[in-house]
Amino acid sequence: MSSKPVQLIARMFGINPDRAAGIRELEQAVRKAPLAWIEAASTLSIIHLNIEDDPGLAYHYADLLTRHYPANYYFNFLKGEALVRTRRLAEARAFMPELKTLFMQSHPSQRLEWSLKFAYLEAELAYDEGHWAVALERSQWVIDHYDMEFDWHLGFAYHLRGRIRERQADLAGARNDYRSVVKLDNKTYVVAHAQAALARLGK
Repeated sequence: MSSKPVQLIARMFGINPDRAAGIRELEQAVRKAPLAWIEAASTLSIIHLNIEDDPGLAYHYADLLTRHYPANYYFNFLKGEALVRTRRLAEARAFMPELKTLFMQSHPSQRLEWSLKFAYLEAELAYDEGHWAVALERSQWVIDHYDMEFDWHLGFAYHLRGRIRERQADLAGARNDYRSVVKLDNKTYVVAHAQAALARLGK
């Protein structure tokens, strides 16, 4: 994906070490910049979902965006992921058909990207609802079909599959999945979670 917010995040977290200062600048842009607030809000939602591990704040910005642009499937995906991550499961489940309808209207060249993200949301939601077989199948589908520039959701899918395998007492499989997350080293919050899991299970 080559959207400006993601490119900005790549620069912030790949080059600029002062992450907090970058976040403060974006927050100020949301409040005070009449033209730049949209890009700033979407970037903040992405950061809080994928890097800072603060889905509540991510939802705040995604909800702000979807209230202004209700038909934008990109903003709606941010909102859907934030709903799942904040465990607002009933809202998330009710939101999924609307989200699917929106992303099916996207350009065919973008359809695989949105299909992968949607399948990951299905997997996380199924896991939180206790449907481990569905969560395993959906996370496996994401891993098998992954073809995106950024490997964030690949790491999320490996991490989810590791959690499922750990619950199923497949500790060797869980370790392999957590190692796959750590190997990606993609700055997302799940890298630290996978490292902690490996320390707990024994590498």
